[in-house]
Amino acid sequence: MAEQDRKPVRSATVAPLIPKASGETKVVLVSDWNDRHNGVAFELAVRDIFKTKPDWRIVAIRDTGAFTTALLADADLLIANRGPDADLFVLSGGGIVEVPVMGSRFWTDEATQAVIANIRDRGMGFLALHATMDCGSADILRILDIEPVMTGEPQPVWVRNLNRDHPVTVGIGKFHIRLDEQIAAIVRSPETVILFETTGIHDKRESVGGWCRMEGKGRVVGFLPGHAAEVFEAPEFRTIVWRSAHWAMKRDIPSYPEERNTLY
Repeated sequence: MAEQDRKPVRSATVAPLIPKASGETKVVLVSDWNDRHNGVAFELAVRDIFKTKPDWRIVAIRDTGAFTTALLADADLLIANRGPDADLFVLSGGGIVEVPVMGSRFWTDEATQAVIANIRDRGMGFLALHATMDCGSADILRILDIEPVMTGEPQPVWVRNLNRDHPVTVGIGKFHIRLDEQIAAIVRSPETVILFETTGIHDKRESVGGWCRMEGKGRVVGFLPGHAAEVFEAPEFRTIVWRSAHWAMKRDIPSYPEERNTLY
């Protein structure tokens, strides 16, 4: 094959949107797919947490071109664990790739403003994990109400000082995450509610680890954990994700079917 015939495909073919059914809950899921974060493990974990919710349709976005204003227009919840990078290489639809190329930047101005508008004006819930703190968008960080301190050592992490008065964390005791990257965040406003704190066992770095707040008509939840698949091994963290999703959508919070405290 001549070199000039090797034309890399820069965007995936986006399937038509399936209309949202009556009574259906639409959850949009975006995650990193790169050498630092395992998007496969993250998506599988989220789907597993909500496997008992047959009326929840989880729409996972694996290509920047699919993250559109139309997709978000009727979403009930956006779960994001997505950093600033462009797609590592865009899926071309074929099984063989000779020349992988970078895709488009994910957090474009258009995508960012669509997210914010749906939260503020329509009341879409927003659950942001780990990599989203490094999204590179000042507007997203503004609605998360934090100043991130990025990069940290992958290590075991304690989750402690859980808020005993908030429905997302009530009744959950101190627990241990076998492996995660202990980044940090500085919460900007006193009105933001702290849900828990985290401490790296190796470097002793401490930080606010989870928080929540109102943004216009919507609710926003942020978590530092989410770097490694091991985060979702902790039943306490799975319970927190379950509760946070319901809280962010202003729903009643049923008991998580696999809810338990492993240590305290």
